[in-house]
Amino acid sequence: NGVYDKQTDLDTETLLETLFMDIFPSSQIGTPIKSEAQTPVCEGQAKRFMQGFIKFIMVFKDKMPARELIYNLQTLINFELCIYTLKLIYSTNHLVKTGDIPSQFTLDILSTKPEIYSDMTESSKSFSREIARQCVSRDLQEFAQFFASNLRLRSIDYFANNNPKLTGRIAGNQGGEYFKILNSLVQDSDIQADARSAINRIKNENQTDAEERNEMLEEFFSRCDNRYPDDSLSRLVMILDEAQRNRAGGKMISWFKDVGGVEKNYGFIKGSSKHRNTWTYSMSNDLLWTLIHLASINPSDESNLEPKRIRLIEFLGFLEEWYGIIINRVPEGMESIESNHSARENLSALQRRLRQMGLFDNLSDDFEAQYIKPQYRRKVYNA
Repeated sequence: NGVYDKQTDLDTETLLETLFMDIFPSSQIGTPIKSEAQTPVCEGQAKRFMQGFIKFIMVFKDKMPARELIYNLQTLINFELCIYTLKLIYSTNHLVKTGDIPSQFTLDILSTKPEIYSDMTESSKSFSREIARQCVSRDLQEFAQFFASNLRLRSIDYFANNNPKLTGRIAGNQGGEYFKILNSLVQDSDIQADARSAINRIKNENQTDAEERNEMLEEFFSRCDNRYPDDSLSRLVMILDEAQRNRAGGKMISWFKDVGGVEKNYGFIKGSSKHRNTWTYSMSNDLLWTLIHLASINPSDESNLEPKRIRLIEFLGFLEEWYGIIINRVPEGMESIESNHSARENLSALQRRLRQMGLFDNLSDDFEAQYIKPQYRRKVYNA
């Protein structure tokens, strides 16, 4: 029931928008969405996200024009969600594969996988762009594995929460510890029995009068049985994977495309929205500008409330420690003479872009004496 109090000083545009909204009737309160999650799964990355987001508002709310601040916050939110998504899929796959809680599920203080190489050359023919494209391709393959990992954990969660014998084992646990316990129940006899029962229900529901269709289904179920003869849960996951991958898997990729900002000025992924093989990690100028100003206020330092000039090497360290983004070297496993040379050219391309943006202070050729100067270093007072 909020309305304008007719006393607060507003600029003309905000006043018109407020009066326009006041003519609409109050909306009804919807049913709240229930969520059992009390802490983020990737706790460390979520903490960094909120530290940076809140401090960005605190420091720049009186320095930037409102529209510019909102645009930069939109840029930051999309980017943070993209990074969080990547850390989530890698860490979930790691847990399902090894049974160990990954560092991403904790308040990690070191950079965690994946290492994300960002091309800064803006040249579609450079080898640097190819390295960044290979990183996207690598991560899309990880998405495919994540879909199966997610189905496995969700299936165990469903069976365990409907089994009084297992409910006590998972109650009171959260985050990584909860998923670790779920994953440890893979070979539990009750979980395996529930999975066999679910498979039988799926078989019965899909029986039809069409003999040819029934033969195809029987062949598919036999293939699952042969692949996992002693693991009913894995057979169930394979069946669900085959049935839902095109629809649900497509939604995951669509989410990644949106938070990656494909074909957006503030995006982190460049390429055609219709052709995933063209996607490449390539930081736009708008995103680069936002991250430079975020780094200039050092989100982890509560006492730093003014944007400060930072060394280029410090900015590169900030990108790697906070997000796993690398510019002046290639990811582990991609090293070669050509790729290492491309990484050096990539750093030079970053320096050129910073110079063009008016943010680079090159005191000498010494890497240690190259600085980035944010635009808003002194408070701007309204006239």
